[in-house]
Amino acid sequence: AGFDNLLRTLPPFYLLLCYLLYEIREKVLSLQKPVGQKGLFTRLPLNLLTVFLPFLFYFEMNAHHGFYAGSIGAMKLETARISMGKMDVYTNPQEAKWIKQVIDKINLHSKKGDAILALPLNPLFYFLSDRVNPTPYEWILPGMLEEKKERELVELLRHRLPKIVIYVDIAIDGKEERRLASYSPRLYKFLLENYSFQEMVGLFQILLPKNSVLPLDF
Repeated sequence: AGFDNLLRTLPPFYLLLCYLLYEIREKVLSLQKPVGQKGLFTRLPLNLLTVFLPFLFYFEMNAHHGFYAGSIGAMKLETARISMGKMDVYTNPQEAKWIKQVIDKINLHSKKGDAILALPLNPLFYFLSDRVNPTPYEWILPGMLEEKKERELVELLRHRLPKIVIYVDIAIDGKEERRLASYSPRLYKFLLENYSFQEMVGLFQILLPKNSVLPLDF
Protein backbone atom coordinates (compact mmCIF):
# COMPACT_ATOMS: atom_id res chain seq x y z
CA ALA A 1 0.00 0.00 0.00
CA GLY A 2 1.21 3.48 -0.87
CA PHE A 3 0.66 6.86 0.69
CA ASP A 4 -2.71 7.22 -1.06
CA ASN A 5 -3.95 4.13 0.79
CA LEU A 6 -2.45 5.45 4.01
CA LEU A 7 -4.60 8.55 3.60
CA ARG A 8 -7.74 6.46 3.58
CA THR A 9 -6.81 4.77 6.84
CA LEU A 10 -5.41 7.71 8.83
CA PRO A 11 -8.73 9.43 9.70
CA PRO A 12 -10.43 6.26 11.01
CA PHE A 13 -7.24 5.32 12.86
CA TYR A 14 -7.17 8.75 14.48
CA LEU A 15 -10.77 8.39 15.65
CA LEU A 16 -10.11 4.85 16.85
CA LEU A 17 -7.03 6.03 18.75
CA CYS A 18 -9.07 8.67 20.59
CA TYR A 19 -11.76 6.12 21.43
CA LEU A 20 -9.26 3.52 22.67
CA LEU A 21 -7.47 6.08 24.84
CA TYR A 22 -10.79 7.08 26.35
CA GLU A 23 -11.69 3.44 27.05
CA ILE A 24 -8.29 2.80 28.64
CA ARG A 25 -8.75 5.88 30.80
CA GLU A 26 -12.18 4.70 31.92
CA LYS A 27 -10.86 1.22 32.66
CA VAL A 28 -7.98 2.54 34.76
CA LEU A 29 -10.25 4.88 36.69
CA SER A 30 -12.78 2.10 37.34
CA LEU A 31 -10.06 0.07 39.06
CA GLN A 32 -9.33 2.86 41.49
CA LYS A 33 -10.94 3.38 44.82
CA PRO A 34 -13.41 6.25 45.25
CA VAL A 35 -11.82 9.54 44.24
CA GLY A 36 -9.96 11.29 46.99
CA GLN A 37 -7.18 13.80 47.17
CA LYS A 38 -4.68 11.07 46.34
CA GLY A 39 -6.73 9.91 43.34
CA LEU A 40 -6.53 13.35 41.76
CA PHE A 41 -2.78 12.92 41.25
CA THR A 42 -3.50 9.80 39.21
CA ARG A 43 -6.44 11.25 37.29
CA LEU A 44 -4.63 14.42 36.20
CA PRO A 45 -1.69 12.79 34.35
CA LEU A 46 -4.09 10.21 32.88
CA ASN A 47 -6.30 12.98 31.50
CA LEU A 48 -3.29 14.83 30.12
CA LEU A 49 -2.00 11.68 28.44
CA THR A 50 -5.39 10.94 26.89
CA VAL A 51 -5.47 14.42 25.35
CA PHE A 52 -1.76 14.72 24.53
CA LEU A 53 -1.29 11.54 22.47
CA PRO A 54 -3.97 12.35 19.84
CA PHE A 55 -2.65 15.92 19.65
CA LEU A 56 0.92 14.63 19.17
CA PHE A 57 -0.21 12.30 16.39
CA TYR A 58 -2.08 15.13 14.65
CA PHE A 59 0.92 17.47 14.95
CA GLU A 60 3.41 14.90 13.67
CA MET A 61 1.32 13.98 10.64
CA ASN A 62 0.90 17.63 9.64
CA ALA A 63 4.16 19.27 10.64
CA HIS A 64 6.72 16.57 9.88
CA HIS A 65 5.17 14.36 7.21
CA GLY A 66 4.00 16.50 4.32
CA PHE A 67 3.10 13.66 1.99
CA TYR A 68 -0.58 14.45 1.61
CA ALA A 69 -2.22 17.43 -0.02
CA GLY A 70 -3.32 20.24 2.24
CA SER A 71 -1.22 19.26 5.23
CA ILE A 72 0.98 21.81 6.94
CA GLY A 73 4.04 19.78 6.02
CA ALA A 74 3.08 19.71 2.34
CA MET A 75 2.38 23.44 2.30
CA LYS A 76 5.92 24.11 3.50
CA LEU A 77 7.23 22.46 0.33
CA GLU A 78 4.62 23.71 -2.15
CA THR A 79 5.80 27.29 -2.54
CA ALA A 80 5.82 27.77 -6.32
CA ARG A 81 2.69 29.13 -7.95
CA ILE A 82 1.80 27.63 -11.30
CA SER A 83 -0.87 29.38 -13.34
CA MET A 84 -1.82 27.74 -16.64
CA GLY A 85 -5.29 28.81 -17.68
CA LYS A 86 -7.19 25.87 -16.23
CA MET A 87 -4.99 25.64 -13.16
CA ASP A 88 -3.78 28.15 -10.59
CA VAL A 89 -2.19 26.32 -7.66
CA TYR A 90 0.91 26.13 -5.50
CA THR A 91 3.20 23.14 -5.82
CA ASN A 92 6.79 22.05 -5.38
CA PRO A 93 9.09 24.42 -7.36
CA GLN A 94 10.72 21.53 -9.23
CA GLU A 95 7.37 19.97 -10.13
CA ALA A 96 6.05 23.33 -11.31
CA LYS A 97 9.00 23.59 -13.69
CA TRP A 98 8.50 20.04 -14.97
CA ILE A 99 4.76 20.47 -15.56
CA LYS A 100 5.30 23.59 -17.66
CA GLN A 101 8.03 21.90 -19.68
CA VAL A 102 5.96 18.77 -20.30
CA ILE A 103 3.00 20.87 -21.48
CA ASP A 104 5.37 22.72 -23.83
CA LYS A 105 6.48 19.38 -25.29
CA ILE A 106 2.88 18.25 -25.72
CA ASN A 107 2.04 21.49 -27.52
CA LEU A 108 5.12 21.10 -29.71
CA HIS A 109 4.35 17.57 -30.88
CA SER A 110 0.55 17.61 -31.01
CA LYS A 111 -2.45 19.88 -31.33
CA LYS A 112 -5.68 20.24 -29.38
CA GLY A 113 -7.93 17.22 -29.77
CA ASP A 114 -5.07 14.85 -30.58
CA ALA A 115 -4.61 11.66 -28.62
CA ILE A 116 -1.73 11.52 -26.16
CA LEU A 117 -0.91 8.99 -23.46
CA ALA A 118 0.33 9.51 -19.89
CA LEU A 119 1.67 6.42 -18.10
CA PRO A 120 1.31 5.00 -15.59
CA LEU A 121 -0.37 8.00 -13.91
CA ASN A 122 -0.62 11.78 -14.46
CA PRO A 123 -4.04 12.21 -16.17
CA LEU A 124 -3.61 15.89 -15.31
CA PHE A 125 -1.78 16.33 -18.62
CA TYR A 126 -4.92 15.49 -20.62
CA PHE A 127 -6.81 18.21 -18.78
CA LEU A 128 -4.14 20.89 -18.99
CA SER A 129 -3.31 20.35 -22.66
CA ASP A 130 -6.83 19.78 -24.06
CA ARG A 131 -5.67 16.49 -25.49
CA VAL A 132 -7.63 13.25 -25.64
CA ASN A 133 -6.97 10.13 -23.63
CA PRO A 134 -7.55 7.36 -26.21
CA THR A 135 -8.15 4.78 -23.48
CA PRO A 136 -11.01 4.37 -20.99
CA TYR A 137 -8.50 4.48 -18.12
CA GLU A 138 -7.13 7.51 -16.29
CA TRP A 139 -4.13 5.46 -15.20
CA ILE A 140 -2.73 1.95 -15.49
CA LEU A 141 -1.81 0.52 -12.10
CA PRO A 142 -0.82 -2.97 -10.87
CA GLY A 143 -3.69 -5.44 -10.82
CA MET A 144 -6.01 -3.26 -12.92
CA LEU A 145 -5.98 -5.17 -16.19
CA GLU A 146 -6.43 -8.85 -16.85
CA GLU A 147 -4.66 -10.23 -19.91
CA LYS A 148 -7.74 -9.84 -22.10
CA LYS A 149 -8.29 -6.22 -21.07
CA GLU A 150 -4.62 -5.42 -21.62
CA ARG A 151 -4.72 -6.88 -25.14
CA GLU A 152 -7.84 -4.84 -25.88
CA LEU A 153 -6.08 -1.72 -24.62
CA VAL A 154 -3.10 -2.32 -26.91
CA GLU A 155 -5.38 -2.81 -29.91
CA LEU A 156 -7.16 0.41 -29.04
CA LEU A 157 -3.86 2.26 -29.01
CA ARG A 158 -2.80 0.71 -32.33
CA HIS A 159 -5.94 2.08 -33.98
CA ARG A 160 -5.43 5.55 -32.51
CA LEU A 161 -1.71 5.96 -32.01
CA PRO A 162 -1.00 8.70 -29.46
CA LYS A 163 1.04 11.59 -30.84
CA ILE A 164 3.22 11.64 -27.73
CA VAL A 165 3.63 9.47 -24.64
CA ILE A 166 4.52 10.93 -21.24
CA TYR A 167 6.04 8.01 -19.38
CA VAL A 168 7.44 7.70 -15.86
CA ASP A 169 9.48 4.55 -15.33
CA ILE A 170 8.79 4.07 -11.64
CA ALA A 171 8.67 1.05 -9.36
CA ILE A 172 5.53 1.91 -7.40
CA ASP A 173 6.09 1.68 -3.64
CA GLY A 174 9.69 0.70 -4.40
CA LYS A 175 8.71 -2.77 -5.67
CA GLU A 176 10.07 -3.93 -9.03
CA GLU A 177 7.01 -6.09 -9.68
CA ARG A 178 5.01 -2.85 -9.57
CA ARG A 179 6.88 -1.32 -12.51
CA LEU A 180 4.86 -0.98 -15.75
CA ALA A 181 7.20 -3.32 -17.64
CA SER A 182 6.41 -6.03 -15.08
CA TYR A 183 2.68 -5.70 -14.48
CA SER A 184 1.66 -4.64 -18.02
CA PRO A 185 4.20 -6.38 -20.29
CA ARG A 186 2.05 -6.19 -23.43
CA LEU A 187 1.51 -2.47 -23.04
CA TYR A 188 5.22 -1.97 -22.39
CA LYS A 189 6.07 -4.04 -25.49
CA PHE A 190 3.73 -1.82 -27.50
CA LEU A 191 5.71 1.22 -26.37
CA LEU A 192 9.03 -0.39 -27.31
CA GLU A 193 7.78 -1.38 -30.76
CA ASN A 194 6.12 1.90 -31.67
CA TYR A 195 7.92 4.68 -29.80
CA SER A 196 11.41 6.04 -29.40
CA PHE A 197 12.84 8.00 -26.51
CA GLN A 198 13.14 11.71 -27.25
CA GLU A 199 14.23 13.38 -24.01
CA MET A 200 13.81 13.57 -20.25
CA VAL A 201 11.89 16.32 -18.45
CA GLY A 202 12.56 15.72 -14.79
CA LEU A 203 11.09 12.29 -14.06
CA PHE A 204 9.10 12.25 -17.31
CA GLN A 205 10.25 10.45 -20.45
CA ILE A 206 9.03 12.04 -23.67
CA LEU A 207 8.33 9.29 -26.20
CA LEU A 208 7.47 9.97 -29.84
CA PRO A 209 6.21 7.59 -32.54
CA LYS A 210 9.04 6.00 -34.50
CA ASN A 211 9.77 7.67 -37.85
CA SER A 212 7.74 10.73 -36.82
CA VAL A 213 8.77 14.06 -38.34
CA LEU A 214 10.04 16.51 -35.75
CA PRO A 215 8.65 20.07 -35.80
CA LEU A 216 10.85 22.68 -37.48
CA ASP A 217 11.13 24.65 -34.24
CA PHE A 218 12.27 21.59 -32.25
